[in-house]
Amino acid sequence: MLLVALALAACGGSDDSGSNQAESYANAVCSDLSTWVTSVQGSVDSVKGATLATAKDEVDKAVKDVGDSTDKLANDLKAEGPPATDDGDKAKSQLDTLVTQLTEQIDTIKSALESNAGSLSQVATISTALATMEAAVKAAYDSLKELDPAGELQDAFKNSSDCKSLEDQVKELGSGS
Repeated sequence: MLLVALALAACGGSDDSGSNQAESYANAVCSDLSTWVTSVQGSVDSVKGATLATAKDEVDKAVKDVGDSTDKLANDLKAEGPPATDDGDKAKSQLDTLVTQLTEQIDTIKSALESNAGSLSQVATISTALATMEAAVKAAYDSLKELDPAGELQDAFKNSSDCKSLEDQVKELGSGS
């Protein structure tokens, strides 16, 4: 669920201090999301490379890593707090929703691992949950880009190098790249 220009929504206002606050927030949120995406992609890649002999250990480690990364993302985003801009509260709300969606998918994955379902069923559930997480991040990113279309949020998003890097990552989510 990953992961994205959520920082856009967090920026907005009309004075220089609002602009600086928007840029700082955008940079922090995009950096947090980028770190999460990188971590999750690494975990997904390790599962894809697993063999039948190592799959359970690889999946267990990947699930733990994704869960830890999601917890860290949630804590980091909460610590940022919304900027005092026109759409700052909307950005916070979208980020809160994203964290909830990601956490729900982690719970789905954990439940699948604890079930007595066969390995193929567990892998299918985990794959679907990871794809759902990626879709949630993309959707959140798209929504945040639309906040305050003529204001500081959009400017902060467009000008932040962290957000540009995150945008590239979001484009690659689920593409197998």
